[in-house]
Amino acid sequence: MHKLYLYLSFLLRKLPRGTQSAVKVSDEVAMEYYKVSKIFDGDLSLEAGGEYTAVPPVNHPGSKKKEDEKESLSAIIDRLNARFGTDFTMADQLTIEQIKEDFVKDPDMVRKAKNNSVEDFKYAFEKAFISKVIERMDQNQAFFAKVLDDEEFKDALMGHMLTETYQKLNQLTT
Repeated sequence: MHKLYLYLSFLLRKLPRGTQSAVKVSDEVAMEYYKVSKIFDGDLSLEAGGEYTAVPPVNHPGSKKKEDEKESLSAIIDRLNARFGTDFTMADQLTIEQIKEDFVKDPDMVRKAKNNSVEDFKYAFEKAFISKVIERMDQNQAFFAKVLDDEEFKDALMGHMLTETYQKLNQLTT
């Protein structure tokens, strides 16, 4: 097939354009330097021992990069505290978990994560991150405003937290 293509492409260059008469091209076109050689003789099937075998997916094409190790949230907070001179606590860790959960509940972000590599997903994540942080801040602010403004809600929350807080504080060793 390739040989025919090469031959015809050179032939078209030699043929006169727009004439209907017979053309003798054997004098002008000769294939002198085309060589056909056999480089493989064997079976090209994808079967191993008569059974189809699954090809494992390539996670990081072209590299032998290790999968990122998971790190505990407290270690991340400690590293951020050391780097930026902050004093974030377990309560702040809860806020980070809430923001991650906001991403999990967003079907558009789930779809983008499932259909892209982490390098490509990074662009969508960075675009949505600030809006998720602001949404979470608004939700937390709404919660605190509800506690401060609604006496009945505040009393119900205090009643619920009283027993749990008391038990937790009594379990602490001094």
